[in-house]
Amino acid sequence: MPIIQKTSPEILIRPAIIADKVYIVSLLQTSNMHLRDQGILQWHINYPDPEIIENDIKNGTAFVALYNQNIIGTIVLDENQDSEYDEVPWQFTGKSVAILHRFIVHPFMQGQGIGRTCIKFIEHHALNAGYQIIRFDTFTQNLKALQFYESLGYRNAGKLLYRMGYFYCFEKKLA
Repeated sequence: MPIIQKTSPEILIRPAIIADKVYIVSLLQTSNMHLRDQGILQWHINYPDPEIIENDIKNGTAFVALYNQNIIGTIVLDENQDSEYDEVPWQFTGKSVAILHRFIVHPFMQGQGIGRTCIKFIEHHALNAGYQIIRFDTFTQNLKALQFYESLGYRNAGKLLYRMGYFYCFEKKLA
């Protein structure tokens, strides 16, 4: 049974489907350019590419947030930890760890609580799927994101050199 959650009268979060791919790719490109305009080089210009998005959808790990039936956000939750994560001094350890990837809220929709709604949804989903811990990384130059995650109770577990620069790794124990 698909997971569909109406989080407010306006926001619906559901698993992504292949028909969403073009919209997710466009959203990611828009968000990447928005970050670059602010001098935040979090992602390579071609990352994530359409093949990665398609794999996320096919694997059932991608979700979309909709407002008036338009995709305004996307988030991926899976178990794939890059080898660089082995260098991080995680406080919370265990076998039931979920990793957050490719979380985006459209730049024009930011600051309206949509990101908070998406994270609360994914935490609830992870807990129901048997995960006890969520981990992810965020570019050190993305100050708004860093403050956002800390405001949601995520713990900064350390910094690592990764892809295009230094990233902070965050974790939260769910259970």
